[in-house]
Amino acid sequence: MTMTGEQQYQPWGTVTPGFWQSAHAPTYARAHAQHSSAPPPPQQPPRSSGESTTPPPPERYRARIDAISAAARDADPTRRAAAAVDAERLDEEITRGYGQHHIHTIQIRELRGHLAHMTGDHETAVRWHLHTAALHSTTAGPSHPLTRAALRRAAHLWLSSVSGSAAIPLGTALLELAAFGDTDSELHRHLTARMTKLNDATRGDAPSEHPSEPPDTPNAAPST
Repeated sequence: MTMTGEQQYQPWGTVTPGFWQSAHAPTYARAHAQHSSAPPPPQQPPRSSGESTTPPPPERYRARIDAISAAARDADPTRRAAAAVDAERLDEEITRGYGQHHIHTIQIRELRGHLAHMTGDHETAVRWHLHTAALHSTTAGPSHPLTRAALRRAAHLWLSSVSGSAAIPLGTALLELAAFGDTDSELHRHLTARMTKLNDATRGDAPSEHPSEPPDTPNAAPST
């Protein structure tokens, strides 16, 4: 089960403290939807079950999105920090203009997740990708290619880079969202196997568990 960089990343937010708390709750997939009080989004074309492409960002935002994407690939921490601030502002603007569930809003949050990953904040990146997977699931369905791609991004980072106190609650959220798709999939089996190890280690039935190599390895930055 391999994916290209283009499949892994197709992005082109501010969230409340309650959002970050909800990322640890068993009802994550429902709790995230209560985040926004934005007005109803503008009409967007319905996404078919097999559609994996996304529309380009609005013209007025493209230069800023390109700059954020470039900063994510830059090793300069100052530039990345400035990009994170502008991504937060851009998230606010797009959410205000298009609404919580519009594809443009989801894409900027995917980009924020990638930026968090590139700065080494893997727990935050997993939360963003869980959040966008849940949004895709709400608007396009749990088996939609965009939903599954966002879920695989979250799973890859959780399997390879997240340990400590955040591992079990994030893994629980991953399994809950993955269960809406295919519980017989290779991804679901990898998630279940690691959660079993984590729970055994917590009970003292097994040695301490470390992140493992996931089935998919993303190798490219997002394109805009």
